[in-house]
Amino acid sequence: MENDSVNDIDFDVDDAGPLDPKAKRGGKRAAKAPKADNFYDRLSRVGTILEKRGTTYGDSEFQYKLLAERWSSIVGVPLTPAQTILMMMDLKLVRSLSGKPSKDTVDDIIGYACLLGKELKV
Repeated sequence: MENDSVNDIDFDVDDAGPLDPKAKRGGKRAAKAPKADNFYDRLSRVGTILEKRGTTYGDSEFQYKLLAERWSSIVGVPLTPAQTILMMMDLKLVRSLSGKPSKDTVDDIIGYACLLGKELKV
């Protein structure tokens, strides 16, 4: 692709990603970049989700302590609440890699990262 620019790339209707039929350059359809979330909006949304979960299910520190005790009895190895949070994050990461990633899954991963910080007091 000598001297080719983004404007010279021909996109097929079957290409992944949204296409903007109004954006034409030399008779070719140009790929339209998906709109990215504003980071602050996403963090605010995750904060709201965490607050709602706290109202619905109670204190997260107690929950992950209890979860660590339960999972420890299942696997026969002592686990910490922080380890259970990491395991929940890992579940979400595997789901993202195994299927179609969703905004909710990414929000969950961010939420677990926040809970991990709270648990580790960092």
